[in-house]
Amino acid sequence: MRKLIPFLLVLTAPALAPAFDLYRTNAYELVAGQTVTGQLVLLTDHALLAGTAEDDLFALSRGLTAFTGECRGDAWVMAGQANLGGRMLDHVRAISQSLVVSGDLERSLLALGSTVHLATGSVVRGDLLAVGENVVLEGTVGGDATIMAQSVTLSGVVEGNTRVIAQDIVVMPGTLLAG
Repeated sequence: MRKLIPFLLVLTAPALAPAFDLYRTNAYELVAGQTVTGQLVLLTDHALLAGTAEDDLFALSRGLTAFTGECRGDAWVMAGQANLGGRMLDHVRAISQSLVVSGDLERSLLALGSTVHLATGSVVRGDLLAVGENVVLEGTVGGDATIMAQSVTLSGVVEGNTRVIAQDIVVMPGTLLAG
């Protein structure tokens, strides 16, 4: 029996190994057409992600993290500047000094930053929680939107309920708050 245990450990070692790719580098680029199948963990100064992340994405960057590809799992981003375009199929949580969302998010978005901007054409199909000094919502939120900021500008569409806590609130012509 004692000889069998080491043999079983050798057989099960690949299953017990972590299923993620960890990159600790100055700059990381996932080019269009390239796919990462496991969880992707980045510790970098700059990350440019134009390819596909099949699983969860964890990006910690001092500088710019720009996402224009597709993420099929949860996305966790902490960056000096984050630009989230492309398509994200699961929940997105982002903390950034300057956060711009211009892509298509299938589920919810938690956004924390000095500036949080949901650009024209961006879609968050789930709920939005945005906290920051300045929050600009020009895109579409399919669920509820909760916004806490010093200054909020609304010029997009919120299909669910909208809750805004701010010192300065600007509602632009054409804004649709359906909830």
